[in-house]
Amino acid sequence: GPERLSPEWWRPRPDDRQVRTRDYYRVEDDAGGRYWLFREGLYGREYSGAAEERAPSWWMHGVLP
Repeated sequence: GPERLSPEWWRPRPDDRQVRTRDYYRVEDDAGGRYWLFREGLYGREYSGAAEERAPSWWMHGVLP
């Protein structure tokens, strides 16, 4: 399963910018390549206010040895 990193909701951001929740995944492909991916934002019922007005997006954070 994912490792979830959420913004510190109790600390106001000085620039009033909304930070989205990230779910990190360690993934291995058929050739044995290993990657660290994350999904920024939440789906469906997990949506939480203004920070989640747009659809979630997927990103590659890095390549693992």
